[in-house]
Amino acid sequence: MKLNKANKFYLLIFAVLFIATIVKMVNHKPWGRYFYVAVASAPEANPIFIRNIAMLTPAGEEIYISPDAINLNNSAWGESSLYPESHRSQLLPDRLVLNYVDYRTSNFYADTLALPVEDMETYFKEALAQQQGYLIYKQGMPQQGMQFHVGIANKGHVLVWLQSATQAYKLMETQLQPKSPGLDDLKWDGASIQKEDYLKEVFQNIPDSIKTKIDEGWESNANYKDSIPFFMKK
Repeated sequence: MKLNKANKFYLLIFAVLFIATIVKMVNHKPWGRYFYVAVASAPEANPIFIRNIAMLTPAGEEIYISPDAINLNNSAWGESSLYPESHRSQLLPDRLVLNYVDYRTSNFYADTLALPVEDMETYFKEALAQQQGYLIYKQGMPQQGMQFHVGIANKGHVLVWLQSATQAYKLMETQLQPKSPGLDDLKWDGASIQKEDYLKEVFQNIPDSIKTKIDEGWESNANYKDSIPFFMKK
């Protein structure tokens, strides 16, 4: 049977739409998407100011992590009061972007850290198969998911774990090295200022009582990275 021009045109349109659908599915990867939220914490005895923190997926999607509790000195190690809400399932992140300054040492830290996606997927599947996921709410309806937690400890130590309803899975532990701040690192209200002035601005919310305790040596040698307050599966 010979195809007339109209049939050929419709066949071409169908082929283009079919290919576009396949490409969209491959890029979207609905089979590799999960419900999750990401939070961060720092010890009360080791105040920091986060300049930038986010997780990135292989597709370039940015997973927002709120720095507010830490920057306002309302954080406690391994804890978060964030309401676990997500509007959609997402690809698992493969990178953590982190940029912060430490009060005790006045050190600046910045790095992009690789995350173990295959391990994450294993932990997600294990928890969800047992109906032990961390409850994530989509428009008020609970979904089985997980919570990423970024713990920023003293001396540049960073720990990332994945939390289900019953346990935590350790994903990464590293120690960042201090970096010399550039002009962009010292920007405040749109202008670069002196390092001493910048530190005064970003740490103005630390209560005097906390500063006094730190000056007196409060938890100066604490090893937070080994003191996660719940069961950790490594």
